[in-house]
Amino acid sequence: MAQRSGAAAKDITALITESGAEVAQGVGLVRSAGEVLERIVEASRKVSSTVSDISAASAEQANGIDEMSQTVAHMDEMTQQNAALAEESAASATALSDQIQRLNALVASFRTNADTQGLRELAAVMAREDANWQSRRTA
Repeated sequence: MAQRSGAAAKDITALITESGAEVAQGVGLVRSAGEVLERIVEASRKVSSTVSDISAASAEQANGIDEMSQTVAHMDEMTQQNAALAEESAASATALSDQIQRLNALVASFRTNADTQGLRELAAVMAREDANWQSRRTA
């Protein structure tokens, strides 16, 4: 019985030693798993930060594109207005040139020593031409 008790004590000691080694190995594995989880959490934070940066940059780009679109629309409007003004200016220049030619023809028809009646006629013709030009301009 003493031998069996001694053998049992040895077996128990071996089991305790083996269990201690397995517990130590388990603790090591838990520590390793904890370190891996910490690295995963840190990598996840970096990914989240990168996604936030990308999102902010995308929003900024969208705002920039919207501003550019508004600027292009404004430039188009200004170009159309400039084209209309240029067309009006060309029409006014043509009308003015026509009036100058008529006025030159009228002035050429009078002599330097023209009488008062001739000057009155010239003034009346010029007034009519001016009225005609004004009415065409506002039409």
